[in-house]
Amino acid sequence: MTALHFWPSNTTDRPIDWAKRRLWSAENIQAEGREMALGDWGSPIELETRRRIRVSIAAYAYEFLSREIMSDAEFDKLAQSIRPKMGTCHPILDEFFVVHFSPMTGMWIHHHPALAGIKSLYQMHYASRR
Repeated sequence: MTALHFWPSNTTDRPIDWAKRRLWSAENIQAEGREMALGDWGSPIELETRRRIRVSIAAYAYEFLSREIMSDAEFDKLAQSIRPKMGTCHPILDEFFVVHFSPMTGMWIHHHPALAGIKSLYQMHYASRR
């Protein structure tokens, strides 16, 4: 059986065994008391980026359009899983999450520096599901 390998975006020198990477990611996130609700793909940075995008789209839909794309319980669980101090290689957004994000409310979305992108993602993935 052939092992699956991948090359992380920040290095191209050698492949990493997929199974070891998967275990490392699971241990890393579970050690912090977080579930791997998004599946076990991606690095911790990719997982955090995806969580931030999802919570931003949900906050946008609720705050600007009075529309829920997930239940309050789902939003609360997702918002609680956000790690604002984790760098994701996007300095402006990283600073925004440190300064403005609060898991207790979605009001922070009004100050989001990429609001046009969030709106676009909402329209692309959720607007037609009314």
